Amino acid sequence: MGSVTVGILVVVLVLLILLLFCSYKKLNKQANGKYTVREILFKEGGLRDQANNAVMTVRAWTG
Repeated sequence: MGSVTVGILVVVLVLLILLLFCSYKKLNKQANGKYTVREILFKEGGLRDQANNAVMTVRAWTG
């Protein structure tokens, strides 16, 4: 019973990842390539900056 549930959950997870990828590709095409990985990660205030700020905050809290 447990392995069947895990199998179903894995299939659902894979389907959700595929749906996310296809949606990203479609929306990026409509936005003329505005949402590239490089833009999301490395722009001012992007994910890299947010992660760096989070690390600096944790370091300040821990001393």
